[in-house]
Amino acid sequence: MRARNFIVMLSACILAHAASAESKDQRPKFAKAEVRLAGQRLRLEVADNDSKRAYGLMFVEKLEPNTGMIFIFESERTLSFWMKNTLIPLSIGYFDANRRFVNSHEMLPEVMGKLDLKSYPSTRPAQYAIELPAGWFLKHKLDSKSRFEWIKRP
Repeated sequence: MRARNFIVMLSACILAHAASAESKDQRPKFAKAEVRLAGQRLRLEVADNDSKRAYGLMFVEKLEPNTGMIFIFESERTLSFWMKNTLIPLSIGYFDANRRFVNSHEMLPEVMGKLDLKSYPSTRPAQYAIELPAGWFLKHKLDSKSRFEWIKRP
């Protein structure tokens, strides 16, 4: 029982340290990309490594229409995102290795410092996730035939 309590306390300390280390001032520099999806040109920041994917859109206060972030993974897998330190509601869409639409979620900001965050998973393996202003995927009614095309690759 002592070992379990120690592990729980250690985990809490690590999470608290990680949360305090993240700030708006430490935002990584993201490359830019453009894709076409549902007839729309999207301007996206690129999160293509672990540190950029972990930071994502934290502390962003506003997104212009058709702007957001694309998360690129090395291969397909079941993906799951949360809204840690995210200030605005977002839509997330998952896409497979062929850039075909998998599923989407509407994500709401969480209370800052909350440890039990809601997760938003892909329903099957995906290689890409695109976050856009709230309501984007609902508005554009994507289906399993929808896919994005690169206009400008990172």
